[in-house]
Amino acid sequence: MEYHKTKDILHVMQPLGHKNIKNTLVYTQLIKTCEDEKRVLSKTARTVEETRALIEARL
Repeated sequence: MEYHKTKDILHVMQPLGHKNIKNTLVYTQLIKTCEDEKRVLSKTARTVEETRALIEARL
């Protein structure tokens, strides 16, 4: 959460007590993954053309 607020990886590294920045990067990736899971977009296609457009937009 602190990285999300400050965007400063070195600042986040200190309170966590990490000596290697790679460890801190693991935790910030986990936070990003959790945030992404909260954002869900659901769409429904009614026609073949709408289905095609949704599939192409996803790629």
